Amino acid sequence: MALPWVIACAMLAYAFIAGGFFVTVMLFAMIYAVFVIGLNVFMGFTGQVSFGHNAFAALSGYASAVLTATYSWEPIAAFAMGLGLALLVALVIGWPTLRLKGHYLAMATLAIGLIVYEIAIQWQSVTQGYMGISGISPLGIAATRSSPIAVSSLHSSLS
Repeated sequence: MALPWVIACAMLAYAFIAGGFFVTVMLFAMIYAVFVIGLNVFMGFTGQVSFGHNAFAALSGYASAVLTATYSWEPIAAFAMGLGLALLVALVIGWPTLRLKGHYLAMATLAIGLIVYEIAIQWQSVTQGYMGISGISPLGIAATRSSPIAVSSLHSSLS
C-alpha cells in the first residue's frame, strides 16, 4: 500500500533535482491529477456527467496570465485572484446548473466549456486568441527570480 506513494515521492524528488523536461512532465501530471480528482468526485461519487471542468481552469489560467503579463502582478497574487474568479464564476454558474440531472446536466456543462473556449479565442484584445499570452513572469521563491533587483539583493544578502 505504501509502495506507490514511495515511488511517487521518489519521482517528484528526482524531478526537482534533475530539472528540465522531467519537471515539466511531473508538473503537468500533477495538474491533470487535480482534474481527475475533481472528475472522480463529481462523476464517481454523484454519478453525474460533467464536461465543464476545463472552463473553470481556463478562467483561472487566463485571469492569472492577464494580471501577470498585462498588469505586472506578482504571479502568486495573480494565481490567487484567478482562483477566486474561477470559484466565483463556478458558484454563479453551478448553482442553477447543478439542479439539472442526466443528459441535461451533461449538455449544460458541455455548453459552459464551449462558451468559455469561444470567448478565449475570440476576445483577442485580452487573450491574443490562438497565439496565447506571452510575457508571463515565472514563479520564484522569495527573491530568486531573475530580475536585476532580485539578483542584486540576493547576491548582497549572500555576501
